[in-house]
Amino acid sequence: MKKVSIAQRNQRIVIEKNTPTKDAMGAPQDNWQEFAPAWAKVTNKSGDESNNGGRIHAAATYWFIVGWMPDIDESMRIIWNGKTLNISNVHDPDGTSEALKITAFIDE
Repeated sequence: MKKVSIAQRNQRIVIEKNTPTKDAMGAPQDNWQEFAPAWAKVTNKSGDESNNGGRIHAAATYWFIVGWMPDIDESMRIIWNGKTLNISNVHDPDGTSEALKITAFIDE
C-alpha cells in the first residue's frame, strides 16, 4: 500500500467500543463509549441504494486509514460526520505497524 501522509489524514473520527451493561430488569443493554479519537484518510469504497416495498435502503462501505492502534477490532464502530459505521475488517496493510486500514459500513 502506498504510504498515507499525515496531511492526507484530514477527517476526524471517533472509534467506539461497546461495554454492555444490564438494565433494571437484568436484560443486556449496549453501552457504546469512546475508545480512541483519530485522524483518518477516508475513501468511499462502494455504495448501493435499493427500494424495498416503498422504503429506500442505503448501504455504503468506506476505508479509513489511521495511525497504528493495536487494540482496534471488528467489535467496534466508527463515528464520522455524524454517521455510525460498523467495522467489518481491520488490518495492517503493509505489515509495518505504522498504519491501520479499517473497512466500515453504513447500513440504513
